[in-house]
Amino acid sequence: MNLCCCAEDEDWTETRICASGATDEQVRAYEIQPPTSLLGLAPDAFPGPPQPPDKEKERLQSLVAQFAADAVRGLPCFYIKEATGEILKTRYRITKNLGSLIVDSPDARETEISCPLALIHDIYTGGEDGVGVFQTETLNLVYSSELRSEDLLLIVCRGSEKEGEPHRVYSFCLAIDDHEHRDTFLECLRILCVYALNHSH
Repeated sequence: MNLCCCAEDEDWTETRICASGATDEQVRAYEIQPPTSLLGLAPDAFPGPPQPPDKEKERLQSLVAQFAADAVRGLPCFYIKEATGEILKTRYRITKNLGSLIVDSPDARETEISCPLALIHDIYTGGEDGVGVFQTETLNLVYSSELRSEDLLLIVCRGSEKEGEPHRVYSFCLAIDDHEHRDTFLECLRILCVYALNHSH
């Protein structure tokens, strides 16, 4: 699943989340008007049976609030450290200002990854996008472990204009082996990325 490709229209403030290959109807479903709340996304932008807007907002509000509270404290994941050929059982967390995604070292003494949410460009999943988006070395590591390819998440980020690297693109791989946790991570991070982007200007 492609998470987001965000852009602003100069004539009016609009943030649009575009999924690669999406129809115009699907793209329009993601349009929001900043500075709306995190819950300004259209109900039909998410899978599942149609729900009344108020009910959907309540569901998202509860889901995101609980996820944010848990993620600030830290949640379990696996970090695929391709440079060393290791799979680290560790935790990810989101900073208290909901600005960055952090992946800690297993002993929590160091930071393995720090990525501003506003710079996250896409998230690919092994379950939805297939194994073709992942490097062979990463897949070999996973196949030799107890993880499955559908547990994989490829997070693609763009460089920061403030650091003079607006065209730089980098990525890192996580794995979450609990299906419900993985789905919640994807749905909530989609919303938090929009929130972070709106508040980065």
